[in-house]
Amino acid sequence: MTVLRSIDPNHTPALLKERGAFFASDDITRFISRWSIRGADDLVMEPSGGDAAFLVSAMARLRELAAEPDTQPIVDGVEIHAHSVRVESQRVREVGGTAHLRHSDFFAIEPEPVYDTVIGKPPYIRYQDFSDECRLRAWEATLRGGVSLKGLASSWAAFTIH
Repeated sequence: MTVLRSIDPNHTPALLKERGAFFASDDITRFISRWSIRGADDLVMEPSGGDAAFLVSAMARLRELAAEPDTQPIVDGVEIHAHSVRVESQRVREVGGTAHLRHSDFFAIEPEPVYDTVIGKPPYIRYQDFSDECRLRAWEATLRGGVSLKGLASSWAAFTIH
């Protein structure tokens, strides 16, 4: 099934790059979902939802593992970009699931150790391109995680630690 991915029409390729928005293919999301989601009751979270590719593949995997074919899986997600939150919500509904989404900077959310699977691809933003506030939240998140990154670390490193 080919799903049209809707990104904000006002975002040029340069603006998407600035956001670190590089979307994963269906083959990659399917592979990672099958590898990481082991049970129909797994609690799944996507901390940088983007175009919902990982959430959609997680829905398919949860449904595949469910004993009842009409199961309506639930996943959680975080996304900083408002338009992407709307796209994620719509795409998950279209495949018969429910997404509990938070419109927020992932670094502003306190980690919750309740998930069986954290799935996705962190944004790839050069550390130098972080805003001062976001850079500070990322740095604090890595320290809480017990890691001190060098000043030139990319966003994905802090994101993964958090």
